[in-house]
Amino acid sequence: MAEAQANLEQIRYWNEQGGPRWVQRQQQLDAQINPLGLVAMQRAGVTPGEQVLDVGCGCGQTALELAQRVGASGSVVGIDISQPLLTRARMDLPCSTRKTTSRAWLRSRFCAPLPNRQGRPERYAGSQSDVG
Repeated sequence: MAEAQANLEQIRYWNEQGGPRWVQRQQQLDAQINPLGLVAMQRAGVTPGEQVLDVGCGCGQTALELAQRVGASGSVVGIDISQPLLTRARMDLPCSTRKTTSRAWLRSRFCAPLPNRQGRPERYAGSQSDVG
């Protein structure tokens, strides 16, 4: 029961306080965490054609970079509990997908990832809201 309450508190926080604040300071915050995301992507060895689940995708910076890395034959699903962050992420999505011709989806709460041949994503990435 305590875990459920903690989840509800986090959902409320990221939708009412944390998310709107992040959106207001997005450039500064994204610049601070971008080096961490790049290192994580490098270590994960994401390659063209893979399917990636970005948990805590926030404003979508990492999901969009992942979409470029997996290319047109791969896909990225970004999920987050914060509607303000996802709304901001969707603002950048059409322009980015036109450039990379890859597929990226941004969803709220929890969703079923796109399966690979074995029925599970090939890579998982945690970003933005996982930090601090």
